[in-house]
Amino acid sequence: AETQLVLLGITLGVEEGAERSVASWDCGTFAEGTVAGIGPALSGAGTAVAVGPRTMLKLSGGQTLSTSLASGPLAECTPLAIEIEVAPDGPPGGFYGGLVEAGVYWQSGVRLLLRHDLVVVVEHFAGPGQEHATYLQSMEPLAIGRLSTVRYEHDGRHARLLINGKPQQAATCPPPAAWSGRLTIGGAGGKDYFLNGAVGSVRLVSLN
Repeated sequence: AETQLVLLGITLGVEEGAERSVASWDCGTFAEGTVAGIGPALSGAGTAVAVGPRTMLKLSGGQTLSTSLASGPLAECTPLAIEIEVAPDGPPGGFYGGLVEAGVYWQSGVRLLLRHDLVVVVEHFAGPGQEHATYLQSMEPLAIGRLSTVRYEHDGRHARLLINGKPQQAATCPPPAAWSGRLTIGGAGGKDYFLNGAVGSVRLVSLN
């Protein structure tokens, strides 16, 4: 029978400029009280733990990581994403537990929180006062002991929450009010608002 030669080619890549990490850390590399990465190092306390094939950092009893950010998309009110890998061990210390806090409550920036029932909540502050706050939440609680990727995005017009790449909730709202200062992982302002669980990679991303 006659034959025909067919050559197929596929090129995979990342579109240049579509998404750029402004700061990122792999908390599984924690050593001597710090986590190095892109951007300023994180400092704090925690315990190395294995979650599947990954080495992550367990935070409990009020342990947190923090750094200071002076610039980036939150300071410049440009499109951004915040992403964190987390595997909760159980309910947080208070009504909420902090995943990432990069802002001032009811004033500026954004907070990613884990509620006492393990539902993820985003608090987005476009200005002073409750009237400028936008809230998003996940459709289902996070599974205990299982690694999940929590991602918040704002494209300049819309805020979105995604869990493991799946959209959860979105809202049309202004971008977060300009913020720069202390970024905290594993804790947030509020009584006992600390995480009980393991944290993997954390990224602050600029979106174009």
